[in-house]
Amino acid sequence: MAAIAVLVFILLLFPFEKIVAPAANIQILGVNGAPAPGLLVEQRWADYSLSNEVATEYKKTDAAGRIWFPKRTRRVPLIWRFLSLILVPLKGAFHMSAGRYSTIIVYGPDPKIWTSQDNTGEPWPQVMQLRQGEGEIRPKVE
Repeated sequence: MAAIAVLVFILLLFPFEKIVAPAANIQILGVNGAPAPGLLVEQRWADYSLSNEVATEYKKTDAAGRIWFPKRTRRVPLIWRFLSLILVPLKGAFHMSAGRYSTIIVYGPDPKIWTSQDNTGEPWPQVMQLRQGEGEIRPKVE
């Protein structure tokens, strides 16, 4: 019986990997449908079930208009996953989101030309195309 208790204790403390955002390998097309090299692309990701922190990375599309972001993971013990169901809502009572979330934003050459894609775990699209947006968006980093 003691061996089972030790095993359960070890399993609760072992930091299992959890995928927050899948890897992304995306072809970015301009408004005209041609590959769009040199554009700034932003990825944001978070797991609101574990914390309210949002991570961000900026990259530029390559010469072929492609962008690649790695799989985003967190290593979290099972005990923290259980405790976070109680503690995270108490800590950030005004932010009631839960679960993993990521987004990719592609900034066009003009602040009115952009595109974005949200993700909650499914594979990213293989192609994203810039379009005339309803408003202007600007990156926080140039």
